[in-house]
Amino acid sequence: MTVQANASKQRVDASIQPSSSDMSWSDHLRKAKAYLKVSKLDEALNELDHAVGAGGADQSAVYNTRSSVFQRQKKHKRALQDVKKAISLVPDDWHGYARAASLLQEVCKPKEAIAMANMAISRLDPTDTLRLRKLNELKDQAGEAQRRMVCHFDKLPVEMITVIFDMVLETKWGRVLDLWRVCKHWHGIALETPRYWTTLALSKHRPAQHAQKWLERSKGRIRRLSLDPTFSLTTVELNGLSWAHLRTLTLDESLLGIELAIAQAHAISQLEELHVVRIARSCDALVALPLRKLVLYEALFSWETLCARTGLSSLEIRLPRSVLTTQRLIELLDANQNELEQLVLELRMGDSATFPTEPVIALPRLRNLQLSGSNWSPNILRLGTMPSLEVLQLSGIRRLDLSPLITLTPPLLILSITSCILARGELQKLLEATPLLHTLRLTRLEAVNGILESLGRRSETVLCPALLNLDVSHCADVRTGPIITLLKLRNPPLASNDSDSVTSRIQTIAADGCPKIEAACIPWISAQVQAFTCIYLDKKAASWKR
Repeated sequence: MTVQANASKQRVDASIQPSSSDMSWSDHLRKAKAYLKVSKLDEALNELDHAVGAGGADQSAVYNTRSSVFQRQKKHKRALQDVKKAISLVPDDWHGYARAASLLQEVCKPKEAIAMANMAISRLDPTDTLRLRKLNELKDQAGEAQRRMVCHFDKLPVEMITVIFDMVLETKWGRVLDLWRVCKHWHGIALETPRYWTTLALSKHRPAQHAQKWLERSKGRIRRLSLDPTFSLTTVELNGLSWAHLRTLTLDESLLGIELAIAQAHAISQLEELHVVRIARSCDALVALPLRKLVLYEALFSWETLCARTGLSSLEIRLPRSVLTTQRLIELLDANQNELEQLVLELRMGDSATFPTEPVIALPRLRNLQLSGSNWSPNILRLGTMPSLEVLQLSGIRRLDLSPLITLTPPLLILSITSCILARGELQKLLEATPLLHTLRLTRLEAVNGILESLGRRSETVLCPALLNLDVSHCADVRTGPIITLLKLRNPPLASNDSDSVTSRIQTIAADGCPKIEAACIPWISAQVQAFTCIYLDKKAASWKR
């Protein structure tokens, strides 16, 4: 078999051996085609170059053949140049157009490929069904590629595209750079819409260039400005900033930033939201502004200035080492009782013994309450009535009286209690009074296993029927059995099609740091919910154990 193949190859090589220098263009073309049959592209290309140099009556065939060689070598530009010459020499011949269609399809030009294929078909003999079928197949492939390349999104009105972009950027303003890089059309829309560039965050990474571009694209109308510790007035010029348009200001350990803001206090009278983080300089001049949202994290301010503030809808104070008196707290809440919707306090109470035992303030609009600190009075929830409360997060409170919530029955949706000491049975009663609750976090508490048993108990009135997310991490008494019972009640097999179920399906469960969870049951629990986490020890704790 090998001997025959070698003999055949020798005969081919002998048939295409170069002859004398006076060979005609047709001889070179014939030898080139012979080389092509055995895939000797370089030799074929050499013969075709000689054929072009020799001239001749049918140069169109030479250029078409050389174009096919370049195509097989993936040299599409040179192949297209040759096929263009072939077409110009014989415009009525179909070969050049067919070759051009194939090349244009390979270089992802489907529209042009279809046009060339149509021109080839119009010049082809109608009886040549084989070539007609191949050209039509090429047209179909090019048409499919063209349909895949069409961006229907770009056909939408610009106004509708900007509305969609607004929805994307609503939660994360930095995505404007992702939209900006997608294509030329999106790039233009982003640049021509100043409101996409109204959030400016300056750090040590090329702050001067960053500020210049944002100020130019937003036309100076920055609405949200964030300055971090590396902000420097010597490297960043904000002369083009229209301070009157500023609505949100974040100062993160930026002493120069707060000095700049205080100097512009008269110009930022329309400021609505202020974040001050770890700055050892009084921010009273900014706190006194008619703000709607205020965040103070280890910031320096006077309680007198803060308690004189009115109109706050959101207040967050995190001063773990600071002491707050009952009177100051009452003054602060009383001044904002009709507007306050979110209250976050992480600090210490200095006179919890004198805390009132009956409600003294009405907070009709308060929806989110977060309290953290070991010195809070057990009666903290008796301070005011909160009929609209939806989110309650309590952490580190040594003793806590939940009875005011049990009596008032606010429409709680999220309840989170961490490292608190509760009176026996109160948590159970609170859960019975919150049928709308969808997220329950009970972490680092005692007697949580009994709560799980109640959540999985079949009765006429199911406890927390709307529950979706459950977190019982770092509760030492949590066992596997109640979790399994709970899931069998609330997450029946989907095939059962239980349309009469009065409970929502549990979606997530977290049981990290629960040593009594049986490892053998983890795969079954994971299969019943969308997400289940059960980390026995983190890396730090595990290394300490060893």
